[in-house]
Amino acid sequence: MVLVKHFIGVTVLEQLAANGRALASIAIMAAGVLFASTWLPAANDSVGLAWQLAILVPLGAVLYCGSSFGLWLSMKRPDGPEREILNILGKILSKVRHG
Repeated sequence: MVLVKHFIGVTVLEQLAANGRALASIAIMAAGVLFASTWLPAANDSVGLAWQLAILVPLGAVLYCGSSFGLWLSMKRPDGPEREILNILGKILSKVRHG
């Protein structure tokens, strides 16, 4: 971040603000996965570890995507990757419908 500030003049605070939704979503995902992992039994073998992964990875994905989308909606849908994804999905859905 300091290098970015040096090369293009964007302060560290501006960089953090521009990535606020992603950083908040990461924090929500990490907290949720950590909390959920405390409720799972200890894994003593590869099968147990596989079960933990099978539970925690999708949970993390849902928490990240859900919180990111929720924050995006609460910020009145600013331009960003969420809008691009919805535009792409809309085009795909339109092609499938008229197919």
